[in-house]
Amino acid sequence: MSMMDKLKGLLVKHESKVGQAVDRAAQMADKKTKGKYSGQLRTGSQKARQAVDRLADEQRRRGPGGPGGHPGPGGPGPGGQPGGPR
Repeated sequence: MSMMDKLKGLLVKHESKVGQAVDRAAQMADKKTKGKYSGQLRTGSQKARQAVDRLADEQRRRGPGGPGGHPGPGGPGPGGQPGGPR
């Protein structure tokens, strides 16, 4: 399992916390810039939340044994051949 797959798995588990962190970061940046970049921060945080939702949905659809994941014990090895090295 690649590092990216692990991160996506964590994203699914903690999707709401990641979304809250994105919102908090945008609010903090808005406060620090005294509202000068509110529109850009709002747009950026919306796009970041959409990306989080999209990645989490993709990971949920794939599941643990989906493409890129491990097929589990007894599954096909490299090249689709049973019992290949792991």
